[in-house]
Amino acid sequence: MPNITVVEAADAVEARKMVPAVAEHDGPVYLRLSRSDVPVLLDESYEVKIGKGVVIRDGSDVALIASGVMVSRCLEAAEKLAEEGIDSYVVNMSTIKPLDTGLVVKLAEETGALVTAEDHSIIGGLGGAVAEALGEGKPANLERIGVRDTFTETALSYDELLDHYGMGVEDIVKAARRAVQRKRR
Repeated sequence: MPNITVVEAADAVEARKMVPAVAEHDGPVYLRLSRSDVPVLLDESYEVKIGKGVVIRDGSDVALIASGVMVSRCLEAAEKLAEEGIDSYVVNMSTIKPLDTGLVVKLAEETGALVTAEDHSIIGGLGGAVAEALGEGKPANLERIGVRDTFTETALSYDELLDHYGMGVEDIVKAARRAVQRKRR
């Protein structure tokens, strides 16, 4: 939809702080929230800035750019990648539209390898928006983690559902490895 802002909270702290930011924002906003339990990642000093991504872990080899519940999974993946010697940025891209293209281009220039992770379709979501930003700004190796072009099912466990659709921590790790390997060729 034209002129709509799309945001998604990574945890309860961000959700609580995002509601007033959305209320004060000029124009329509779609606020996406998860019903599942999510680890608390941010502290009370965190400030919501609609339109800006936040680096929550510095890196040099690959950037893991995530929204919503996938931020915590990217942090877990970054720990596993560090054990292999792969240094990973982790970015909470809580504003999907308008995307912080400046940050995306900066990360592409610094790492040459990016992975997006979202509990949403990779078409028309964060992965698509990052791909567009890279196409217009700075081409880089990109892997997208999210729902492929398919209908989804329901399940009793949200975590099992994410894993079923290829959005597990190990899926993020494998995607990061692929992106890093492609840039080394």
